[in-house]
Amino acid sequence: MLPAMLAIMVLYFLLMVRPQQQEQSKVSEKLANLKKNDRVVTAGGILGTVVSSRAESEYTTIKIDEASNTKMQIRTTSIVRVLTDEDQKSGTASGKK
Repeated sequence: MLPAMLAIMVLYFLLMVRPQQQEQSKVSEKLANLKKNDRVVTAGGILGTVVSSRAESEYTTIKIDEASNTKMQIRTTSIVRVLTDEDQKSGTASGKK
């Protein structure tokens, strides 16, 4: 019985825990490398462009409207995705596919 339990625990670790850790490390790296003019999506679904971001600060300022120059200060940890040029061209940022 014990070898079967150990095998299940190892399999669980390999299939569930390890990929999640790798994904989290990628997200952390992207947040650490945020720079001005990066397009981001927040946890609330707000699209914006980074205006200022400092590594020592837990807050990032994003511009959410170009016409009225509306800016918003958010916690850096609420950024869930940094959009690439491919994302913007394919329309996945606006929900189109």
